[in-house]
Amino acid sequence: GDHRDLHSFPTRRSSISINYYPDVYAAAGYGAINGNATPEIMTFDKKFLDQFLNVRRYDRLDIIHIIGDSMEPYIHNGEYVIIERNLEAKNGETVIANINGEIYVKRFQSDPFKKWIRLVSENNMYDDIALDTIEKIQMLTIVGIVRAKIKAF
Repeated sequence: GDHRDLHSFPTRRSSISINYYPDVYAAAGYGAINGNATPEIMTFDKKFLDQFLNVRRYDRLDIIHIIGDSMEPYIHNGEYVIIERNLEAKNGETVIANINGEIYVKRFQSDPFKKWIRLVSENNMYDDIALDTIEKIQMLTIVGIVRAKIKAF
């Protein structure tokens, strides 16, 4: 058989550190007020992130916990998502949105001139959040874009 020494295989894997916020929750339904925002650092293999989670950018990643069911069937209550910290969202992207300190996970829609923004629930039991005035739009901060979800069985 093949008696190659284990040490002859390349052991250098590029690993990526991601902030995991165990006490920060994004509400799929109604806004969650967040607790202690001290991250734990978790390390992932870059190839795993790329091949299994389809994550392509590695520099500004966080993991947070989703509570609520307004994004079902896309994101379920209790699942974790990997988000890329990014203040700019494109139409159709799923975002973590901060509206006056309350954190939501929703699908982002806006007109080309940002005269209105809608944060859309996948579950039609929940109303969309309509930001249709300058004052309302100014209350919104996009925290990041959901890039992957982690589902535990």
